[in-house]
Amino acid sequence: MNKVVLIFFVFSIGASSYAEEVKVIGAMRPMEAAMKLEQIGEVTQARKIRNLTKNKVAPESLSALGFFDKKSETWKSTNHVIGFISQGGAAQPRDLIDATSVVADQSLQDQTIKITLDRLRVFAYPGGGLHTILFDFYGRHMAGGASEDLHFSQTYRALEGEGAGVSGYPIFVGLKLGKETLGLRIRTVNVKNENDEKFLSFLDSDTFKSGLQLINATNPLTPVLTKFATGITESVAKRNQNVAVQDIDLGMDFSTIGTRPKLSQGSYIAIQTPVQNWDWTKWKFFPDSGQVLSNDDKKQPIPYNYIIFSISRMQ
Repeated sequence: MNKVVLIFFVFSIGASSYAEEVKVIGAMRPMEAAMKLEQIGEVTQARKIRNLTKNKVAPESLSALGFFDKKSETWKSTNHVIGFISQGGAAQPRDLIDATSVVADQSLQDQTIKITLDRLRVFAYPGGGLHTILFDFYGRHMAGGASEDLHFSQTYRALEGEGAGVSGYPIFVGLKLGKETLGLRIRTVNVKNENDEKFLSFLDSDTFKSGLQLINATNPLTPVLTKFATGITESVAKRNQNVAVQDIDLGMDFSTIGTRPKLSQGSYIAIQTPVQNWDWTKWKFFPDSGQVLSNDDKKQPIPYNYIIFSISRMQ
């Protein structure tokens, strides 16, 4: 019988609006992480952590413990790598490069863009089984010379080891850029609390499935939606049996500084992996299947959690 778990996925744009930070499991102290894992039924994992830290001076975080018995346990990592998918023909395999190597598209300054969710890969999360994904989007919209904070949520479902049934889903339509940086905040929370799952089921309504349509003037309803969605994020992430897994802060700009991800039109990929010296040349994106596969074995999908989102200028 499959375990049913709920993943709380947060995609943020702009500065964080959360009153308090919620640690991802990889950033928790080992004993704190062990307690969380016991709450969601990962008793064997919790026991291994307790044994490794018994009568020892444990590191500050589970991730620093280096406890990765197999690739399916990489949800313990706090590390993410950010890449960019090269352009090409409709069915042509695409190369992947580091997002810091992208040439910034200067024509996007002061323009209006669309951001879509193109792929959500759920390789492994603690608990396993069927995952219901709740996306919460936070952003800052520049309209009429003023800025406006925005927040919106949506749900999807995916089995462990598979992708959610989503492609090109609008995250923001009509987001106005400035001349500097586009900041992204991505967070996932694994939710197993049954009451939370029932409470969040209302996000399957047509209102939330319609996406967030931004306009060039301030929408008086937006502050209400923002506070409402932020409240869900803070409440669910702190509840027993719920645990944050991924947390990414990403800023893309128009500079030529080598250590910064660049802002351009195209598709970006964020991969959760403990590998520090990531080699992008070992992988390609195959449009016909919508998957990232190994260069050596075209049938081997990338063994990590990842998301692909794209940015395009609106006409």
